Amino acid sequence: MANSNGNFIKRKRSANWDALEKSLLKSCMKEFVSIIENKNTDTNTNKSKTIAWQKVMKSFSELNSRVRELAEVKQQWRTMKLDAKKNMSQVKTSIKCTGGGPKPLSPDPETIDILSMIPQEFETDSNVFDSDSITNPVVQSQEQSLVNTPTQDYFITPGDNNENVQENITPLPLKMPTEIVRRKRKLTFNDVNDNKYTAKREERDLTRERNHILVSCIKEEHGLKMKNMLEAHNFIKEEHNLKIQQMLLEKEETQLRVEKLKLEILLLKTNLPQ
Repeated sequence: MANSNGNFIKRKRSANWDALEKSLLKSCMKEFVSIIENKNTDTNTNKSKTIAWQKVMKSFSELNSRVRELAEVKQQWRTMKLDAKKNMSQVKTSIKCTGGGPKPLSPDPETIDILSMIPQEFETDSNVFDSDSITNPVVQSQEQSLVNTPTQDYFITPGDNNENVQENITPLPLKMPTEIVRRKRKLTFNDVNDNKYTAKREERDLTRERNHILVSCIKEEHGLKMKNMLEAHNFIKEEHNLKIQQMLLEKEETQLRVEKLKLEILLLKTNLPQ
């Protein structure tokens, strides 16, 4: 950074953010995140954002032990969002990998907290023609319709040569899937793929449910931590007030002793012979 004279001035580096400060910032942001993350840029929205940041800064400064500027708080919030998006991108990449290798990554608690606060920032587009979009409802309905379509088997009788093979193909009666008795047949490649996709869907459902439970547990743990922090803060504040009262009492006692000594000196002076 250069000043008016062209000389470079070293930028002042702020102190690193610890996990407790980040957790406190998230708890202060929860109430105003819908206003701050509003994508509109009109005058009223910008005023609301400014007021929301001021309230966040006030709550954060009252509970935090380290002094922070508003620019530092805004930059830290942007950094936390970028880190959460990067972590979710790595998780999605590891889930889409084929078999083998280590276990797929899971989002860390901080990413899950930010995901629950601003889910619109983590939405992804779905495509019917994308092979990875297995959970798309349109694809599921198409797969279901393919499974429920009737199939027709054919019986080929041996001919005299290869030219009359088409003439000796005899269609067998249609067999609807609703019939009770079905002819046993070997699993085809499509059946194997359907079973594989079904297993993947079930695994994704279980993963989604596990993540939901994990988010609930993390939220509850975060609430308990914040409650303990507030209690500790109140205890420290009360202890500080008691120390101040004790110092005032000691000061008053000292003044009384000084006055007592003055009176004793004056009494001795009056008792001395002239």
